[in-house]
Amino acid sequence: MLSKMPLDAGAMIIVERLHSAGYEVNVVGGAVRNHILGIPVSDIDMTTSATPDVTASLFSDFRVIETGIKHGTVTILIEKEPFEVTTYRTDGSYLDNRHPESVCFTPNLSEDLARRDFTINAIAYNPYDGFTDLFDGISDIGNRIIRAVGDPETRFREDALRILRAIRFASVLGFTVEPKTALAVRQTAQLLNNVSRERIFSEWIKLIGGMSAYEIISNYRDVVSVAIPQLVDIRLPEKKLFDFADKTARMLSLFYLSTADPVSSFDLAMTALRTDNKTRKMGTDALKIIKDYNLNSLVGVLLAVYRFDTESVSTAIDLAYTVKKIDSDEYAAGKTALSNAKIKSISDLAVGGRDMIALGFRGQDIGLTLDRIAVAVIEGKCQNDRESIFQYLKK
Repeated sequence: MLSKMPLDAGAMIIVERLHSAGYEVNVVGGAVRNHILGIPVSDIDMTTSATPDVTASLFSDFRVIETGIKHGTVTILIEKEPFEVTTYRTDGSYLDNRHPESVCFTPNLSEDLARRDFTINAIAYNPYDGFTDLFDGISDIGNRIIRAVGDPETRFREDALRILRAIRFASVLGFTVEPKTALAVRQTAQLLNNVSRERIFSEWIKLIGGMSAYEIISNYRDVVSVAIPQLVDIRLPEKKLFDFADKTARMLSLFYLSTADPVSSFDLAMTALRTDNKTRKMGTDALKIIKDYNLNSLVGVLLAVYRFDTESVSTAIDLAYTVKKIDSDEYAAGKTALSNAKIKSISDLAVGGRDMIALGFRGQDIGLTLDRIAVAVIEGKCQNDRESIFQYLKK
């Protein structure tokens, strides 16, 4: 028997007030799913038989934001914590494979749950009636299965992002996709071309960090290649190395092993997915480092630290280990060298521009000479003190 779902003070205020006013109210979606799984619950979404204007009027003493009033959603702020409350609804036609053209409010919880994506997300809960599970989502959670509510192809044609969400949930939760839903995932995969690139990346980065990412990517290569066309011929590293890696090294390993020009392929993919500049630059830098620097040597790591930033070099070391360019001892040595690096920029040298001017250097030769000194110090050709550097320059 399932345990009661604890609700914090803010959620109970909403539940009790709507219930006292004669309306049904339930917690739905990920919060209920995670409670059943024993995963910490963060965001709590609610659904109610009250219309948005009624909900807003009942909570006029709190700040109410009309988050998605067109679709029946208001956000109530209680002690600065947001709670989304959405009226029971049915969806109209999905003409763009993503958003319903219209919604109709309904007094029936069953109709609201029937429009949801997967059975594990179609469970409702309130403290008065307990769990409402019309599609055997609790059983599917117990059996670790991702199953669409109703006909899976219909669900995916309504909202194509659900195609990627199906395999993302499977990856993150360590579930499998039941056969009929899995078949629909593959048959409708091309509809992902109708989904915004930002939403694709949001699902992708969660998927690749999941506990079953290796199995999901292996089994759904054709779907991933639609979402990210640069990965048309996916090759994965050894499973134990992939599982050890973080999500960034995992993603970069796919580009490193699967594309002829990993740097340009990754840059093109991240640009198309409209990722932030930091994500794109760190990834391209890490791929450049693993290509151009010998990360199984102390000097190679230190030169990379000097030419790039510490975070990119750390990522490159992770990547090199994941794709077996370095072994575990070299990985540990590289991380140690990274943390102990003394020369990260020209400013870390014992001499500077004024010293070069005093020695007769002018213009761009100043910077070029300092750069040459930095490399010499890293390579052990001289010490990082003024006397050693001046002796090196005389030679």
